[in-house]
Amino acid sequence: MSEDGENRCISARGVQVYGQEKEGSPGSCSHQRWDITALEVAQLYRYRWKVELFFKCMKSNLHLKKIYSSRNPEAVWNLIYLYLIAYVLCEELRLCYAPKQRIGRVLAVFRLYIKGTLADFLKHLNRPKERTSKGRRNKGGRPATHPKVLKPKPIQF
Repeated sequence: MSEDGENRCISARGVQVYGQEKEGSPGSCSHQRWDITALEVAQLYRYRWKVELFFKCMKSNLHLKKIYSSRNPEAVWNLIYLYLIAYVLCEELRLCYAPKQRIGRVLAVFRLYIKGTLADFLKHLNRPKERTSKGRRNKGGRPATHPKVLKPKPIQF
């Protein structure tokens, strides 16, 4: 129902997309654009999914939990631009100085050395691992076999 209490029909178009990621499992979406083809809808959906994953990464790494002053759209856009710039700078820092590290680790070390020198930051970021254990090792030999214990079946009357 609309605001004035009238029932209105909206025409929508459903598109089913077969992806290659999950062995051809279909995905579906509906939209109101009749001027684009089904392939373009599928491509837009893929792009939308990449944007969703990027925001998930930004939220987890840069701690973007809540967008403040969401009533003002310009403030929201400014905050998104600031987070985007911060993410690009952190990714550039990671690619230049520690390409094998994850961005979360680079940010954690960066937060520790925010008031320190670049040399200390790089020294801590690229230090060798202190733990050399590879975890619990297999003993080798034949694996122990356990006899199969069958549960008794209940008697039905």
